[in-house]
Amino acid sequence: MKVPSVQERLLLVLVLVHLSQGIVYYYKPECVHRDRCCSNSHHIDPQSSQTQCRKDYVLCSKPCSRECGRNNWRPTSELISPRTQSWWDSVKLGEHPWQGAILEQRYSNSALQYLGGVSLIYPRWALTAADKVCGRIACRLYVRFGDVNLNSTDILFNHFQTSVDQMFFHPSFNYKTLSNNVALLRLRDPVPIGRYISPACLPSGIQGEDKKNCAVAGWGKTSFNSMYYSAELRAVDLSLISRQTCEQEMRRCNSTFRLDRSEMCAGGERGHDACIGDEGSPLVCSINGRYTQLGLVSKGVRCGTDAPGVYAKVDECWVEKTINDYQYRSFSQQRIEFPQA
Repeated sequence: MKVPSVQERLLLVLVLVHLSQGIVYYYKPECVHRDRCCSNSHHIDPQSSQTQCRKDYVLCSKPCSRECGRNNWRPTSELISPRTQSWWDSVKLGEHPWQGAILEQRYSNSALQYLGGVSLIYPRWALTAADKVCGRIACRLYVRFGDVNLNSTDILFNHFQTSVDQMFFHPSFNYKTLSNNVALLRLRDPVPIGRYISPACLPSGIQGEDKKNCAVAGWGKTSFNSMYYSAELRAVDLSLISRQTCEQEMRRCNSTFRLDRSEMCAGGERGHDACIGDEGSPLVCSINGRYTQLGLVSKGVRCGTDAPGVYAKVDECWVEKTINDYQYRSFSQQRIEFPQA
């Protein structure tokens, strides 16, 4: 029988110590901003490590950027498999774990009103359509994740809800044309990451014009003439279409239509489309076994006609820069006290 070396015995002791503290390292711990650590349970006590992080940064055993785009219902090999029973299928808990709803409390003590969809990209950051939140008061907006039925009181639906702390709009957002129709929301509380709630991946420069395995979910109407939004979260499979094809199809209805560079198209097949109330919901595609958010529902929601839907592209560079700039400002604005001589 092989006798363990000193290094192996020391490693075993460290593992047992951290297991006794409820800490499991899935990755090599690293210093990340507290917004980027998946939950407080993955924060490592600085006293248990020689690594020291600067203020507002934590030693994290599970940075969220490495855990994005994982579906917790269907296996990876069956991500966004074709659906044949109906064009809008009810979503099971954990099937679209990045999908959330944005709600508004218009008056004090009034019930929350559904506004549209939202997607989780980091525990404290979410994306939605800018026109859905433009002109609204941030503290009256709430986001809810981990829910598939907004009317359900079932205790099994352990959703998480928090208010919006701040809103950031794309600098080129145009309310009239809805170009660059993207808003970044900083949440008051970090969203706990788990089996039923997890972030979507950002595109990282991926060109998705030829992607076919895509989907969009939401609580919008199931038909154009419907009077009510859907209480159940529903999803539909879509294929992205090229810019040229999109413009040709849309010009059958509007001869002057021009697709903005900040937009992309998907759908165009009868019965496969987003609908009114789905604005802000993420358009995700299966890329290398993960869900990547390439866009979000913006305009052209024709509820299943032959015309394609128009989606706002997710500008990953702007998203990351906005988050990094916010974190830098938060760090630089903190008061530093120097000891007196």
